[in-house]
Amino acid sequence: MENKITVLVIGVGGKVSLGILKALRNSSLKNLHIIGACVKKESAGFAFCDEALLCPFAKSNEFENWLKGVEREYSVDIVLSGVEEVNIVLANFNTFQHKPLYLVPEAHNLNVFNDKLKTINWLKKNGIDCPETIELGLDFCAEELVGRLETPFIVKPRDGKGSASIHIINEIEQVQPFIQSGGYVAQELVGSQETEFTCGVYKSPFGYIEVIVMKRALENGSTSIAEVVFDSDIEDYCRKIARNCDTSSPFNIQLRVCEKRNKPYCFEINMRLSGTTAIRHNFGFKDCEAWIREKYLKNSAKQIFNVSPGLAVRYEEEVYYNRERLDSLATNKAIEICSGLVV
Repeated sequence: MENKITVLVIGVGGKVSLGILKALRNSSLKNLHIIGACVKKESAGFAFCDEALLCPFAKSNEFENWLKGVEREYSVDIVLSGVEEVNIVLANFNTFQHKPLYLVPEAHNLNVFNDKLKTINWLKKNGIDCPETIELGLDFCAEELVGRLETPFIVKPRDGKGSASIHIINEIEQVQPFIQSGGYVAQELVGSQETEFTCGVYKSPFGYIEVIVMKRALENGSTSIAEVVFDSDIEDYCRKIARNCDTSSPFNIQLRVCEKRNKPYCFEINMRLSGTTAIRHNFGFKDCEAWIREKYLKNSAKQIFNVSPGLAVRYEEEVYYNRERLDSLATNKAIEICSGLVV
């Protein structure tokens, strides 16, 4: 019988961590004991965990002591999170922490790819096609955009998340409020919603690269429909990014295909597991499971990747809890709060 592996997943109220939980539950790793943690009690992810905990915010002074206490108390083997703020903190801990294993992106990659301008500069430096992007500093003049970007173009914050914070600019004068606010970039509008793709990339420490390409539709900034496509140009483009990226962590690339130039252009790299992690796992792109197998068990997992065609459509669902059990959640005691009450 395989030894139990205790995994702590932090931020299980978020979509990415929830996707991680679903992928873990559907993996071939049947010896997992999953402890879920979140800052709020009403988190859907607890329904996919063996035990549940409340936790402080990652940026709080209490977080490090809470984490070390949980690791000791429950003999945690692996820590995972889909929350960027948590990953940033864990990545910095990782410089001196050896056990448990923190499956988090590297701190230097988070520093680059959490910033839209640094991302574009990194792509340019490595000779990778990307949209023309201009920093809108406080001393910037809107007229400087004339001749550099065709309208319509987009404006978005350097540290923004999702598509909700993206603004379409049809007249140069519309840029002025964003210059005054600071922290924004203006970017060439490439392709259309019909040519947008989300691509999962796994760069293995065993030397291989796996890619899944999914055409997507968005709703409220998140993928609502995802369809696996097999496009050699997009796959080669993603592999070029992976080869130039110093990482052994899963990440995802958001891109659009420019119809005029007939080639893909990356506009965002998320150096973490994705909100579509569970969807990708279902289609045979098992990056979360592979990450555990290769980093913790030290075995190549290339054989578990077998991407198949398919279409995923998201819908709302519910989980059900006993109120008394939910209210008894605390930061220092992990408890079971449900027994398969997932619908």
